[in-house]
Amino acid sequence: MINCNHTRISRRCGFTLMEVVVVGALMSLLLMLFSAAWQGFARPTSSAVRRARLIREAGLLVEALSRDVGGSLAEQPLGNKETSRLVGHTVIAGNELRLCFDGDPADEIANWALPDTVITWTLTGDRIVRSNLLSGAVITVADSVDTFTVVDLPAAVQIQVQFSDGELTRDLTLEAVVP
Repeated sequence: MINCNHTRISRRCGFTLMEVVVVGALMSLLLMLFSAAWQGFARPTSSAVRRARLIREAGLLVEALSRDVGGSLAEQPLGNKETSRLVGHTVIAGNELRLCFDGDPADEIANWALPDTVITWTLTGDRIVRSNLLSGAVITVADSVDTFTVVDLPAAVQIQVQFSDGELTRDLTLEAVVP
């Protein structure tokens, strides 16, 4: 830079064109280096967030299915353990699970109609939905689901779920003994 504290008119004040070009080139180089470094830091973080989200969705699904398949009807208030007991199940087309809970009075038979409560588990879009056919309550249990397959085994039900978020996929297989 040129010092402008003198009285001669022949000298100019300010930066030369060459100084401005060099500083501009250095700033561009630094900006490219910082943006490449930032992308390197952001990629693992976003991947970890997606993995954590899929794990959370799988955990919510396992908790809700365990409660139902374990014989506990979530909507039933505490009290008589004979009512709202899981008394039957059926698999429809390999992608829908229906559970029948005994109504009041308890008869230990899956009637699939009143007074029994029927709960369905289905894949709707990319969500697993739990529906109570008696009350009409519909709850989204898990998001980011690609496949939901139910296999009726001789003494159990096997549920296979595939979660995905971008290129990341997680498979979950549950097997439960049900009446």
